[in-house]
Amino acid sequence: MLQIFLATVFLFSGAAKLTSRFSFYETLSSIGFKDASARRLSWIFPFVEIVAAALLLIEPLRLPGEALLLCMLAGFIVVSIRAIRAKEQKVDCQCFGNLVEEPLGTATLVRSLVLAACLIPLLLHSEGTGLYQMAATDTVSAVFCSLGILMIYAIAAAFRSRYRLAKGK
Repeated sequence: MLQIFLATVFLFSGAAKLTSRFSFYETLSSIGFKDASARRLSWIFPFVEIVAAALLLIEPLRLPGEALLLCMLAGFIVVSIRAIRAKEQKVDCQCFGNLVEEPLGTATLVRSLVLAACLIPLLLHSEGTGLYQMAATDTVSAVFCSLGILMIYAIAAAFRSRYRLAKGK
């Protein structure tokens, strides 16, 4: 189930970044990437997320996918901590493209830590996870539950954003 959840999150995240590449480019520029690097990364990074998500679902390639996701999450954690420390500059997160509008910072850090915590049991479980033995209805249910969790997160972020706007922050 964790494989499906993480694959759904990162597939969704990569696809959302591709649909709002310019916004993701602006975020990369805001956190210090030079123009050419930000342009390249705004194309490459979403595909890396999608590939890592796909690797999670291919049992013999699961470990490289997990390692790739762990590296990405470590990067997200470092960038989040830097954003929290640099309080004078607010940067849009763009973790889920334009779907979720929130500043890069504490919420990004917490989300990255939770996703890393979900990844740890998979990293510790070296033999097959039994993903292919799941009934098709269970797999589809897991995907829709994962999408539901993403939508709840997006709605909560929207409420948090509206609340900040109402308070003038």
